[in-house]
Amino acid sequence: MPPGWMFAVAWTTLYTLLGLSLAMLLHAKGARNREKALTLFALQLLLNYAWSPLFFAAHKVSLALS
Repeated sequence: MPPGWMFAVAWTTLYTLLGLSLAMLLHAKGARNREKALTLFALQLLLNYAWSPLFFAAHKVSLALS
């Protein structure tokens, strides 16, 4: 099990990279399939946000891991 401080580093890095990815998509005006990429990004972001409540609060481990 990693030390506690590692979680802050990992989550900060993860959300920084997510923000950079979104910025790249938003600035890619005129790019082919940009709308599809934005839709998929939004979908994965919603699933990402839903994971913690499903796993920790609702104790729906199998649903969270599927």
